[in-house]
Amino acid sequence: MKNDKRYGIFAIMFIGVILFSACYDGFKTVQSQKPVEDGYGRISISITGESAATQARTVLPSTVFDKYEYTFTKTGEAKGMEQEPDSEGFFFLEPGAYTVLIQAYLGNTEPYTLAATGVSSEFNVVPGVNDNPIEVILSELETTEQGEFTYTISYPDYLNIITETSLQKWPSLTEIAIDPDHFSDQSPPWFLGITETLKLEAGSYLFTVHIITTAYVGDMGYLSAGISEAIHIYPSASTKYTKVFDYQDLANLVLPAPKTPTVYPPQGTYAPEIDTEFFDEYGCMQINISTATDLAEIYFTTDNSIPFTLNSSVIYPSGWPYTYIYEPTTIKAVAVRDGVYSEIITAAYIIPLPKPTAWPLPEFFTYAQDIRLTSFTPGAAIYYTLNGDTPTEGSNLYTGPIFISGTCTLKAIAVKNGLISDVYTKAYTLP
Repeated sequence: MKNDKRYGIFAIMFIGVILFSACYDGFKTVQSQKPVEDGYGRISISITGESAATQARTVLPSTVFDKYEYTFTKTGEAKGMEQEPDSEGFFFLEPGAYTVLIQAYLGNTEPYTLAATGVSSEFNVVPGVNDNPIEVILSELETTEQGEFTYTISYPDYLNIITETSLQKWPSLTEIAIDPDHFSDQSPPWFLGITETLKLEAGSYLFTVHIITTAYVGDMGYLSAGISEAIHIYPSASTKYTKVFDYQDLANLVLPAPKTPTVYPPQGTYAPEIDTEFFDEYGCMQINISTATDLAEIYFTTDNSIPFTLNSSVIYPSGWPYTYIYEPTTIKAVAVRDGVYSEIITAAYIIPLPKPTAWPLPEFFTYAQDIRLTSFTPGAAIYYTLNGDTPTEGSNLYTGPIFISGTCTLKAIAVKNGLISDVYTKAYTLP
């Protein structure tokens, strides 16, 4: 989407048993709905997408197909028998072992287009009520034919609203890239919106729309609305979807936990002379901390403590999204929105100590004066020499300004916890 920030809010979970209720024209079926008392068994069927075993969101409502055909084949028999469910979605069979073939069709009239099929594992029917639904996993048939899909979403222009849209191909729930255009209706009741026309493979899709205000609305807090629809794309045909959200559709939003922050570069061992893009000229490393959740603040610590709003540094979404580290550091970060915390991310970085720095620099050294040394690393000791020798921990310990009255070569190192920085070197010459 153009300039729209996405939320992971309102992820649609289609889970559970789907009971189908319909009497279909155009199919020759056998009505064998015998009373349970006559020795028949009553069963129900649960239909899921092909990857339901590992993805809970693969279940698609029964309304995504226009026609269903159920063929029950008894073990040992070559020919199956078609049946329709009763008004409550149940089937009645003689006791025995069976498999059921389901064929799902799209279309409003004959000839219907076969879109998906599935066959159950063998199951046993006993007299009376069989409580466990028979699971059938539908797989969509491959097609190269295409159709057209146009969607138009409108919402009030007097509220600051951002939109989230998602289009997924069933049953794999593969995300389809969408990039809507924005429009403005300047006539009453003054709506804004998004629209787009796509060429898609024929088949079934899950289309999700979510809108959310970017600021509190009066005393009601954040408001949002959303809907998820099953969309059918027919070969060489146009499918249009229109949804208008008005103020009455908006409800108070209990925001889910923000997305866990991410850090870049990822945790690891880095060196200024190798990973030059991450370090400044002094050897300080820049870390980017961000979250995919809009309106969230990021709190972080660099001392391995747990980040909370009262003990942490904060990076606001509109602020500078970086922090610098000056020694081996463990960063912990959390995203917070409307009082709800994300999971904490922990990232450990191993880097050398940055070199000390001196002021004034040689180009500003025009007369005898004090030179001050500093280290970016808190608590680091600085050792220096003025005769050009490489400094060690046995050299002069910096405790205050160094008065330089003549030509010399200043060299300095920073030391902390057994770590020693590279040597900082500057040549001072009086004019």
